[in-house]
Amino acid sequence: MKIDAEIELSDAKAEDYGQTYVKVPVDMDYVESNEESVNEWIANELEEMFGGSFCAGTDFTVMNMEAIIEDIAFNEFEDKVN
Repeated sequence: MKIDAEIELSDAKAEDYGQTYVKVPVDMDYVESNEESVNEWIANELEEMFGGSFCAGTDFTVMNMEAIIEDIAFNEFEDKVN
């Protein structure tokens, strides 16, 4: 299952790519419920979308990080229970 991450690009990246906000689908089956794992997934997806490298905190900010982590944690819980 996928959930959309709402991403705000840094000013430099927004200028480079002509966008300030993008949505990146995060596949909850492959991402752990922690910030590091979510940021790594998103950085890889942004690199595929735009080329170049992306670093969390410097090049982008995840606006709905808490919601993503909660959803992934709930998905992990459901998988263990079922």
